[in-house]
Amino acid sequence: MDRKDLLTELAVLIAVCLFGFIGLCARAMHDHGLTSMEIVQLRMIFATGVLALAICIGGVGGFRIKLKDLWIFVLFGLFKNLSDLTFFQSQVTLTLSLSTLLQMTAPYYVLILSLVLFRERITIRKIGAMMLTFVGLILVIGIPQGSSMESIGMALALVSGLFYSTFCIGSKIIDNRGYRPITGIFYMFLFSLLFSLPFSDPSAVVGAISNPDILPYCVVLGVFLTALPFFVMTWGTTRIGACKVSTISVMEAVSTTLVGFVFFGETLSPINMVGMIVVVASIALMDIHIRGRIRKRIHLPARVHDPVR
Repeated sequence: MDRKDLLTELAVLIAVCLFGFIGLCARAMHDHGLTSMEIVQLRMIFATGVLALAICIGGVGGFRIKLKDLWIFVLFGLFKNLSDLTFFQSQVTLTLSLSTLLQMTAPYYVLILSLVLFRERITIRKIGAMMLTFVGLILVIGIPQGSSMESIGMALALVSGLFYSTFCIGSKIIDNRGYRPITGIFYMFLFSLLFSLPFSDPSAVVGAISNPDILPYCVVLGVFLTALPFFVMTWGTTRIGACKVSTISVMEAVSTTLVGFVFFGETLSPINMVGMIVVVASIALMDIHIRGRIRKRIHLPARVHDPVR
């Protein structure tokens, strides 16, 4: 393996592992009285600001978009907002590892959407992978009982995976329109921020930014756990390919589990761990397969940006 490729894979791995710390910031900010929507807004404020600065450094031409494409950025910015909102709320009610694992079912939503949008064929491999995932999820979460908060959290995490899958497809479409990855990410983040404004308390957001106890979490979440990893993943896909980056991204589940264990004392039983391995393996297998198929359906170039979180 080329040394540069090895270093790129290492950088992507570090970026992926950073996502495992998102729950640490989200829970801390929630404990300070912030709602999930306000956490989303603060995340987007700092992430959008850093991306805007990066675009300015690279040339203000990165801000240019066509008016006829505006609806794409608006729509998928909304999906990004809803994905983050449901994900943060699930992390408050579930263990970090479980909420992340359930959101990582996004590739299966992509598969279902591709059946409708791109007339993707249903194969034995796909059905087998789906069944494998279902078995793995049962081993990890069991069968929910009643209408407890935990069941609601599971539903929110699965819904987050749905919205994240649409965000992924939107990013591919934007890339196919000829926009730089950082431009697409910036505008989707910007509209995600705008959608959060009517549903949050402005005084709480301003207070969080001015509060020395909360501000560090805002900066870490927006800059180091959002803007920076997105940039590294974007850069990584241009060097080692989207499929390899996608495969590495399953390590997020491991990172999140370790964060939950170290900081919150969360543990998994042996059966849970087996289930997690089964799900991660099936997701990696399916993710590699469907991305290539979707790329052909919407005529994407070989080097395409695959967003994360």
